[in-house]
Amino acid sequence: MIEDIVDTGASLKYICKLLDERKPRTLKTCVLVYKETLRSTLPKEAIDYLGIVIPDVFIVGYGIDCAQQYRWLPYIGKVNDRRQVIPASSRGDRFWG
Repeated sequence: MIEDIVDTGASLKYICKLLDERKPRTLKTCVLVYKETLRSTLPKEAIDYLGIVIPDVFIVGYGIDCAQQYRWLPYIGKVNDRRQVIPASSRGDRFWG
């Protein structure tokens, strides 16, 4: 199962439960972005292949949109309070640090 972003984890948990009921030989999860939030019901350790972990910020790009905008961006960016997109800094563990 491939997911672009995990926020609460509810969708991924639900789909994996449905697929697991069909008794597949294996079921692996792959997530591009995991958002660390208090709302999350899925621990990041439950994900088999994980791209990046970000703080609880609103992001866009690589197919992730905000009100049908910014989906086409060739990078991941954070949307600030004025709805401006700030490109991510991937230096070490400091994502938008």
